[in-house]
Amino acid sequence: MILPAALLALVAPATEPMPFLTMTRSATGLATTQIEIGVLPGSNQRHYWFRRVESGQGEITVNWTDSQSCEGSRDTVVVAATQVSPPEVAVPGIPVTADGSVVITLDGVQYSFEARSHYAGNISSSLRFTSNVGTPLADYVEDSILALEPCWSEDVPGALQNWP
Repeated sequence: MILPAALLALVAPATEPMPFLTMTRSATGLATTQIEIGVLPGSNQRHYWFRRVESGQGEITVNWTDSQSCEGSRDTVVVAATQVSPPEVAVPGIPVTADGSVVITLDGVQYSFEARSHYAGNISSSLRFTSNVGTPLADYVEDSILALEPCWSEDVPGALQNWP
């Protein structure tokens, strides 16, 4: 039996740890923070690694942690990701508020979220959306950054050091 490439990617071991979720905070004129989340090898999908890449002013910093060494990160960051409300579709001619007004933010902080997604349990695609301040996505990213802050290290988690 020949399996489609997309299915093979889900069942075959990867040559490097692959994130299933990536979130980004990019502030105008400041550093960009990107956090990737993946499954720790050998953890039976119960523990996760986190990689933070910060870039700005010509410098890039990479830090790591995992849910085994960062207390509460599994619930605060990973499980909470399943509860982030995506934005609603904006259709021209259909008002986004009862009075028809629209708030436009020209500057500030841009947040993004990209993750594997599914309908009725079938993992089949990815979900990506962006927003600005004052949104459920902004709250989730800021809460995640705060929760992970005391846990970062330059050291790659032990389970990833001998990957694969």
